[in-house]
Formats: sequence, structure tokens, C-alpha cells
Amino acid sequence: MEDHYDLTVGQIQLRLPIIHTQDINFYSFNMMGEAALNRACTQELYNKTKDCIPDVLLTAEAKAIGLTEKLAELYNHSRYIVLRKSKKSYMTDAVGIEGSSITSGSNKYWIEKEDLEYLQNKTIAIIDDVISTGGTMKVLKDVCDVAQGHVISILVACTEGNDIINWNNIPVYSCGNFPLP
Repeated sequence: MEDHYDLTVGQIQLRLPIIHTQDINFYSFNMMGEAALNRACTQELYNKTKDCIPDVLLTAEAKAIGLTEKLAELYNHSRYIVLRKSKKSYMTDAVGIEGSSITSGSNKYWIEKEDLEYLQNKTIAIIDDVISTGGTMKVLKDVCDVAQGHVISILVACTEGNDIINWNNIPVYSCGNFPLP
């Protein structure tokens, strides 16, 4: 088994190292601080979705925040919502929702009640760095269901494993795919 996977996203060449855990092996795709990668993915995702712009963008902390910020700029949104992985001291009226992901495991995610209310009756795009098992998508979709918002698309930098184009009847847009090791 290779100790890395070479991936091209737009004009960006990436070397993804393999991560070994007790439960699973996966390739590390980390967008944090990668401005050129975020710009390239943002432009490609925008081009694929500019004819169906959502009212709101929703992401989970933390690796897709840069991507979400750039998409908000292109969509001309003044605001987007971030689901937090821990309850912060400044959160005044937070709602907790259980979920799990391939990299974070089981976790309680937190959203301000005001942000939850902002999602109500809106069309929503879920943004993430990678969709693999769908764990993060499930918790983000659960938040939208609680808020009575309507998810119209999922935008991810990459899919992992199968090249997912649809998740639970929601179209998935991505910039690339890499295998599970």
C-alpha cells in the first residue's frame, strides 16, 4: 500500500499522506490555510452551481470554513453558518445535536439558536472538505431538518471512496475524488 495518494484539483497538485488509526486508514486532505486550493475549489464549485444559488451556506467546523467563506463571497452572501464541534463560552443559547464523522468520531455539534432560526424556510447548501461515510452530512442535514430548512445541494472539495454525485436525493458537487486506502 502506498504511503500517499497523488491528487490533482484544478491546477493544484496534492500529495495526500495516509493516516493510520486503530479503526480505519484514510488519506489526509487538509484545506486549512491552503488559500490557492480553496480558491481553485471555490471557483470550480461556483461554476457548477451558479444557476442554483442557495439562500444560506452551512458548514461544520473547521476545514471547510475557508471554502465556505470564498463561496459566500462569490454568491454575494453577507453571512454563512458554522456548526461548532464544541460549545463555546460566548454561545448564549446553543443547541446541541449528536453526530459523528470519519475524522472526529462521535461528537456533539453546537449551533446558536439564532443561527438555527436563520436557516428556517431557507434553501441551504451544505459545504464540507470531503464526503466519505456521510457522517458529517447527516449531522448537517439533521440541523437543517430541525430548522425546517431545505437542503438543495452539497458542495465538497472532494469525495472519498466512491465518487458520490448524490447523497440522500441531494445533488453532490465536488472537485475531485480519491480512493479509500
